Amino acid sequence: MERPLLNDGNQYPTDIILASVLGNSMEVYQAFVSNLSEYQIDLEWHYYNDSKSWLGKAVSKKKTVFWLSIWQGFFKVSFHFAGKTHLDIMNLPIAVDIKREIENAPIKGKLVSVAIKVSDKAHLDDIYTLMSYKQSCK
Repeated sequence: MERPLLNDGNQYPTDIILASVLGNSMEVYQAFVSNLSEYQIDLEWHYYNDSKSWLGKAVSKKKTVFWLSIWQGFFKVSFHFAGKTHLDIMNLPIAVDIKREIENAPIKGKLVSVAIKVSDKAHLDDIYTLMSYKQSCK
């Protein structure tokens, strides 16, 4: 099973380290992260022993909006929504492939999850839409 990179708990994910892993996707990552302040979202990096990797936790007013993981050549933005929001998400103006992934995602407990691979700017608008929706959820 694949797992995210940045597995050394003693090596904080600096821009130099991120650039070495993300390669051409670093520019997209930087654009994405720089836009988070418009949504009042802070990205906090923490090393998690259960995943044995550094993950970015995106927080807005103490609420976790999404998780960010780093992979070779891309990053993933992962959302976890309450199952009852499924229909609302399907009505959002996001790409059909993302809707299909959400529709086919198993509900774990009371949550439905979606992880979006990002290597270019194509899905950023969809991610911003999902971020705004997640922030509006109670």
